[in-house]
Amino acid sequence: MPWNRPQALPLPVPMNPNLALPAVNFFMADVGGGLGAFLSTWLAGAAGWTPEKVGTVLAAGSIVGAVLAGPAGALVDRVARPRLLLAIACGTIVAGTLPLLPARAFWAVLAAQVVVSAGGRWEGRASAG
Repeated sequence: MPWNRPQALPLPVPMNPNLALPAVNFFMADVGGGLGAFLSTWLAGAAGWTPEKVGTVLAAGSIVGAVLAGPAGALVDRVARPRLLLAIACGTIVAGTLPLLPARAFWAVLAAQVVVSAGGRWEGRASAG
């Protein structure tokens, strides 16, 4: 009996709309709040930060997220393309996370955490809208 090759899927493969949003939420869950426990463990272990410095950076991210929750929701309600806002929010999170790799200075990490938290707030509102 000859072996038949399986047919290749046509490109592009459309994503099932019932799976796209849960997939985004699943992969963004850890970074949406500003990296939280991952960042604190890394800063304390690899960078040798004191608990006070780690707490200050995490608190700043939480405060920014709380302040931006209302405006983010209002913007998502007014914009006709919430998927575009979701893409921008994800890009903002990536843009804030990448500088954390080489950063060890307090102000650099604080700024990156604020950017990640802001992007996470927009992402949460855009994926709900």
